[in-house]
Amino acid sequence: MFLGPIADQARKLQEQIPGSSVEPQSGGTYIVTVPNQPLPPGWSKPATTVYFQLPPSYPNARPDCFWTDADLRLASNALPQNSTMQQVAGLGEKLWFSYHPLTWDPSRDTLLTYVRVVKRRLNLTN
Repeated sequence: MFLGPIADQARKLQEQIPGSSVEPQSGGTYIVTVPNQPLPPGWSKPATTVYFQLPPSYPNARPDCFWTDADLRLASNALPQNSTMQQVAGLGEKLWFSYHPLTWDPSRDTLLTYVRVVKRRLNLTN
């Protein structure tokens, strides 16, 4: 199904985070799903599923932004900073986070790298 680095990285992601998936989409993109990601205090629930898209030229082009469960909020019930509700093809309505890795090295960075980027953002509760 997958060729090149995506196949190897998908396997490693699934080993590290059971239940994760990488699904091809139209246009040469992939949607990565990472379920049951624990959240620290300050959020409205203890865990969420994370979704992000791989661009067609991944890994040379980095993933950018991510989505979570639509019902995720801060503990105050407010939307997190730099987030909004968004319809995502094949996923329905999700909470979109405008959050970008500061650096990306395609010879070193992987799907697990981007998951760590997302986890850093979710450890911030503003």
